[in-house]
Amino acid sequence: MSQRRTYNNSYHTTDITTSSRLDLLIKLYDGAILNCRQAKEAIAGRDLAVRGERLGRAIAIVNEFKSTLDYSADKNLCSELERLYSFAAERLTAANINNSQESIDEALKVLEILRSAWVELREQEVAVSGESRGQGTASAERSLGISV
Repeated sequence: MSQRRTYNNSYHTTDITTSSRLDLLIKLYDGAILNCRQAKEAIAGRDLAVRGERLGRAIAIVNEFKSTLDYSADKNLCSELERLYSFAAERLTAANINNSQESIDEALKVLEILRSAWVELREQEVAVSGESRGQGTASAERSLGISV
């Protein structure tokens, strides 16, 4: 393995292990969104293998979102999030079956809106707590049903 690759792997490991749960959630949204965009590019380039791989990754992330919902924190919020995650996963599955950029766009819209809401929450927590990682963020994550 090259020295640069070793450094990058070390950086990513450190980044992940030192991030708050909310930061990790946002990074997962980034990954899902990136994979959706790459799947759209693969459809445009008629690369079915890459399309399937990228959509599979995006669907796996969305399914992970669903599996980590903590209904004991806020049942109504979790029910709504599960509904949105199910919709996104269904649209991504349809995109894979039908080779449809439009279906990806529908899922992307949901993912981007949810991501922006989590980013806004993080910014509010930073403003309230005066720090980017700490108890304020952890308590907000618990109250919003995040169980990453």
